[in-house]
Amino acid sequence: MSKKHLWYDLRWLDKAEEEQAASIAEQVSQSCAETILIHVGQLLEGIGKFGNKTKLVVEIESASQFADLGELKSEVHAVISDNEEELAAVKNNCNVNAGLYVRVVDQASLDYAWRQGIHYEYVIVEFKDETNIPLELVIAQIEEHRSQTVLLKVVKSIEDAKIAFEVLERGSDGIILSSGSLESLSEMDQIIHKEQSITLKEFIVESISYIGMGDRGCIDTAAIMTQEEGIIVGSTSSGGLLVCSETHYLPYMELRPFRVNAGGVHSYVLAPNNTTSYISELSAGKQVLCVSANGTARTVPVGRMKIERRPLLLIKGTIEGTEINTILQDDWHVRVMGADRKVKNITELKKGDLLLGCLMKSGRHVGIQVTETIREQ
Repeated sequence: MSKKHLWYDLRWLDKAEEEQAASIAEQVSQSCAETILIHVGQLLEGIGKFGNKTKLVVEIESASQFADLGELKSEVHAVISDNEEELAAVKNNCNVNAGLYVRVVDQASLDYAWRQGIHYEYVIVEFKDETNIPLELVIAQIEEHRSQTVLLKVVKSIEDAKIAFEVLERGSDGIILSSGSLESLSEMDQIIHKEQSITLKEFIVESISYIGMGDRGCIDTAAIMTQEEGIIVGSTSSGGLLVCSETHYLPYMELRPFRVNAGGVHSYVLAPNNTTSYISELSAGKQVLCVSANGTARTVPVGRMKIERRPLLLIKGTIEGTEINTILQDDWHVRVMGADRKVKNITELKKGDLLLGCLMKSGRHVGIQVTETIREQ
């Protein structure tokens, strides 16, 4: 499951309860909630000190309310409103994300939600009835119109959130938790940060050849990896090999359990949400997927990138008949994961060896999967 957006609705919080507000703000800032929803009056009252990682979304009734925020506008990630005329005025006159809030009570409001919502960065739907059919229809219409709008459903319980994430095998892009319960917020962490699963398959080595000097990147993550973990690296968008972390014996230096000697700078690496990044694009703060030999994956942040000229090896092979190749540094201490979940030094590979790799649907534009005819060789 791709990472989902979690907004926490704090419009119920009263600034008058100063001690409670401070306590809640601290708990929320340490939770999995990435975005907090408040109304414009709360921002003016000073509710909104949630730490740097938390985005603030402000509900407004009129465009003038946002204009009156003055310097506080810089703290706002997005504005939302159920008044489209006022919302459009803000979007047209200010450099801020906007979200249309729609209470779906009938067919007309359902159609309005997607027809108008696709013109904004966010569309928030709150349904009167418990049936999931309206959500399915909104999901289908947004996909049909190839809109990049983020669809969020208002939910009041963990059960509602789970269902919202599973509808049509895709679910809404996220939820707004409106329970007023911090216990519910802590339970959401298990859903939002659920381990991803990567299907690893046998890579049959066809050839290994020295291709000369080139630029290769080491990915130093801000995380400790195990001996069974690494990063998926490939020269084409159709797939790659599981390249191991530096957690295995090195005769002349200390281990680097945060590092993967990842390969040529042109290479794709698997990133969260079914995306890829070129090694050359990675820098401190970006995210990649750390993948285990059993197929589980977790998101880890990049701490730094180290790019140097080194001799390179080209490893060619196939996964279920699909041609895959990966270019790695020609050095004994660079390891890949064998299909038997035992590490192999790349300088000792030979034709017929079985490694672990990953097939991806080819066709990528700026790292995002697209449907197109593409040939890479």
